[in-house]
Amino acid sequence: MLNPIKKIRTTFNYIDTKNSGSFNLIKNRTQIKTELLKDPKYRIFVNHKDKDIFEKLIYMIKHRENFYTVSLGLANMIANFRFVGIYEATPVENSQCLDSIVLLENVESIDINVESIDNSKKQPRFLREKIPISIDTKRVVDVYKDVIVETQGLRIKGVFKNSYMLEDQTIISPYNLI
Repeated sequence: MLNPIKKIRTTFNYIDTKNSGSFNLIKNRTQIKTELLKDPKYRIFVNHKDKDIFEKLIYMIKHRENFYTVSLGLANMIANFRFVGIYEATPVENSQCLDSIVLLENVESIDINVESIDNSKKQPRFLREKIPISIDTKRVVDVYKDVIVETQGLRIKGVFKNSYMLEDQTIISPYNLI
């Protein structure tokens, strides 16, 4: 996560277009209160054991091509993306900080009273979530895991096992990269 999590609440007016026949004849409307992320920015790390698939993915991201429109939820919430780079992943048995979410199973300890790296005096805020880790060919999730997310876009300090160093960043992967 590169930006802090900020949320806004708004109301959407949904309309029933199934039985109206014409836009001017729509009678059924429903207001739905919705919470949206404001200015979300993420860095996604990807690895694939098949070199051909990995190289095709790199090509497509560099050329802004995709099979499906990238969105952050609903179809009208289109996401922007760009290629950042390719990094060698070096295993680290126990790291002291992380620049990614962390699988709960890899947390030895978390320091919750740390000042931010950029001296902005922001205090870290943590959130526990259950996320899909593996999806089968029918798009059914077959593995979920618990993760800890730092919601201010700050580095997580503590002791973490099974991490990987990528130049100046340390991340945790749900699978062994090497």
